[in-house]
Amino acid sequence: MADPLWMELRQFAQQIAWPTAMAADPESRVVYEAGLDMVNSYSGDPAVLVKALRQFGQCRSAAYANAGIAAVLMIGSYFTRGYLRPKRLAGSRTVLAESTRGGSRSSRDQFSKCQT
Repeated sequence: MADPLWMELRQFAQQIAWPTAMAADPESRVVYEAGLDMVNSYSGDPAVLVKALRQFGQCRSAAYANAGIAAVLMIGSYFTRGYLRPKRLAGSRTVLAESTRGGSRSSRDQFSKCQT
């Protein structure tokens, strides 16, 4: 059975209009770093991860947005009922790898393939 937090994050992320421009710009970096600060402050309150996803959705660069999605997924993977979920973590790494290679898949498609 899927974890409710995981499913909620996944559904929420699919509703965000993610950027498609692959070029990194300084403004997106600032937005991305603020989102990472939010992710790093996560201590069990799901609202923190939702807020971070919203922050990453404000990036104009898909590369930064994808890396932000991966960060949320990785943190969510570690804190699912106190257990590490390897399949979810592997999916998060795939999203991160695609974002750093400048892959052509949309953020929404990449997030969708990170199933439980």
